[in-house]
Amino acid sequence: WSSGPELGAGLGGKGASSRLNKIVELSTEELEPFPSAKAVETELKNSLLKVNSSDDWAEQYECLNTLRRICVHHTRPLLTADKGEKLHAVARQLALAADNLRSSVARNAIACARELFVAAGREADREADALTSILIKRAAGVDLFVAEDAGRALQAMISTCSEARAFGALLGAAGQHKAAGARAKCAQFVHRAVVTYEGRALQPLVLERLLPALAGFLGEGAAETRQAAKSAVSCLALAAKGEGAEAERNFQRALGRGLSEADAKRIRTVVDAALAGQSGRGADFRNPTGAAGGVTGGGGAAVLLGGADSSTRGLSRSAALRQSGIGGVGGGGTPAPGQLAGGSLTASSVNPLNPELDETFNVLATQLAASDWRLRNEAITNLVQLVEGKPGAVRRSKHAVGTFDLLSVRIADANTKVSVCALTAVCRLISLLSEGASDSAVCKVLVPALATQLASATAPVRAGAESALLELNRVAEASTVWPLVASSATFGSVRVKAAVLDIFARIVALPNSAKPPQLKHVLPLSLRLLDEKVEVKAANGRLLTALHATLGSAVLDEAMRLNAGNYTKLRAQFPEVVLLAPPPDDQHFARAALAALGATGRRHWRPDSADRSEIVELASNELF
Repeated sequence: WSSGPELGAGLGGKGASSRLNKIVELSTEELEPFPSAKAVETELKNSLLKVNSSDDWAEQYECLNTLRRICVHHTRPLLTADKGEKLHAVARQLALAADNLRSSVARNAIACARELFVAAGREADREADALTSILIKRAAGVDLFVAEDAGRALQAMISTCSEARAFGALLGAAGQHKAAGARAKCAQFVHRAVVTYEGRALQPLVLERLLPALAGFLGEGAAETRQAAKSAVSCLALAAKGEGAEAERNFQRALGRGLSEADAKRIRTVVDAALAGQSGRGADFRNPTGAAGGVTGGGGAAVLLGGADSSTRGLSRSAALRQSGIGGVGGGGTPAPGQLAGGSLTASSVNPLNPELDETFNVLATQLAASDWRLRNEAITNLVQLVEGKPGAVRRSKHAVGTFDLLSVRIADANTKVSVCALTAVCRLISLLSEGASDSAVCKVLVPALATQLASATAPVRAGAESALLELNRVAEASTVWPLVASSATFGSVRVKAAVLDIFARIVALPNSAKPPQLKHVLPLSLRLLDEKVEVKAANGRLLTALHATLGSAVLDEAMRLNAGNYTKLRAQFPEVVLLAPPPDDQHFARAALAALGATGRRHWRPDSADRSEIVELASNELF
């Protein structure tokens, strides 16, 4: 945490300290040791008592500064003595302070947690669980500065704690948090841990818990979570290959233990793709481009965990922008550790050199993270005006992608006015920045955010999300958008399912709607949701009717694959004028179809007949 400007100078509001009239952010290097062991004991006792009990936030901040000085200079032997009881007391108070509503206090507590992990090393193993849970929560929050600090603290935990403890803490946090954003962060840091530990992540006891968790992440609705899980599985597979034949055999044996058949198949699919993508190139597990593109995360904060010989070949435009350090939220253009030095992406391909535009976007990114909703609302309006005023310059820059990264965060803003404003902005800018909006990596972030808002209790939010999805469908390839929308419905709430089905019904009814994606993505979704509740069932009926109107007999061909129960449910979804062909291998369906024909069916029906082929032929002749 770099040193920054003085905070709180001249504070005179409620709770301001008369003793402390200003607060100064201190970097780790600026923290000084105490002169004696007795002074350390006294300051530690006082700080632990007041850090969360004081009503004065400035005093809380100073107590955290004291704890930071102790963690950096006096962890050994003071905090680690007596079986680490004092270290445990400090960690417990830091976990509480990191959740403080005042961001400056929370950031100081998070900085202290990072320094504690670095100073204590393996001695901090027992504190990983309590601190990781709150760090994941703050890393997934809307305050970008707090999120960045929490990310650094989590990386420190991964780098210093043992493999089993670090993975256990991350997976334990995933079990505690149900929010999609928090679970995505858990998956992303699991991937970072796999890359950090390399072959040490292949220990049997680690894999025994890690693989089932990754299989669960692969089945999540959020694209960011699935992408991070794919990257982690790919890295494990390639690390096993790099470690030699014995490690590969152990990894394959681990896939056969403790996993259901469906989970094992899901993981093996990713493993096979990773190994196939690396054939002929050597097993560089840090950059599994064959399976996951080598990029984790989303929202513009992706970090490539690869080496200097990595390549942008095969990456989408936005992924290449982020990989080269010139794209994403913040627009700072500074490559993260492990990113390409120099980058394969040339200036001529994306033309990022526009300092004035970069500076403007940096200011807007800061305003979009402000605590005051009015400032966030104003920043969105200014962002739209900037893009509409200079569409050509934005299209040629990294911000064609970064614009939607910024807005996707504000779509889920806790303030309804900001959320509606962000949705309106997305609708207006999709057509102007169609290349950036239609990029697959952008869609993976934008579509889940929009789909989540379909379940909002506020009508303007729902309407804005629906309009944005329809506009995105207009400019992007169906093969890019539709699978993401269908996945959001599969794993979403009842409201999301019903809304997505109605949106697909509208899209399918459009004259220029492509039929192959309907067969590949929309019809299977509809058949998967046959067992849903009344609200979803009604929407599914409308979609099936629209599909039958455009696909005709293709819907009937797909129905042939259903079992008896689902076939009956499918038949019940259609209006009376739509008649389905009976599957040729089931007499029950032939009877149901003939019964639907009324008098004509009854004339040809012979109850004592056991000849299925004759029954099916009669039914087919009457129906078609």
